[in-house]
Amino acid sequence: MEADRGVDVGMLLRHDRGSLLPSRKHPPRKIIREASPEEQERADRLRGEEEGALRVCRERVERFGLPMQTVDAEFQFDRKRVTFYFTAEGRVDFRGLVRDLAKIFRTRIELRQIPPRESARRQGGVGPCGRSLCCASFLQGFEPVTLKSAKRQNLSLAPQRISGLCGRLLCCLNFDGSCPRLDPGEEEG
Repeated sequence: MEADRGVDVGMLLRHDRGSLLPSRKHPPRKIIREASPEEQERADRLRGEEEGALRVCRERVERFGLPMQTVDAEFQFDRKRVTFYFTAEGRVDFRGLVRDLAKIFRTRIELRQIPPRESARRQGGVGPCGRSLCCASFLQGFEPVTLKSAKRQNLSLAPQRISGLCGRLLCCLNFDGSCPRLDPGEEEG
């Protein structure tokens, strides 16, 4: 299928008229053809190599003493590029890191700074409610979350109760009481 930067292997999860309509946030992807078993095996092998690439990048970040946390690595299917996703408080001069990684992987290197919510989505995990993180399982985008949502639901405004793994307000605060971890009857005090 067509990807953001070239061709990649994807999985078709849903095929109905509604999902193929163009939108500004998620333009439709052109499906080229069904992947052959060899291509599927190659994609699986690349996903396995991403873990090793992430370890190497983290080691190099530490060696360079850069104020950033590498979150994820992603090889392009044709192996012409590897993208490393990271979080940082501000701007980071990582030119030396890119040169070093390019020598190691012998391909084009891209480093992308992502916000905390996107970091949580990429890393995945389980929220305090015992379910997969909303951002990693079903949310397509990030709507602004405000304290107003918690107040409207009569929830405790204690930061540890209403903050997610990303350190931001829980996405499910926008769902008006549909999240079991935020049941007002279970609050202390």
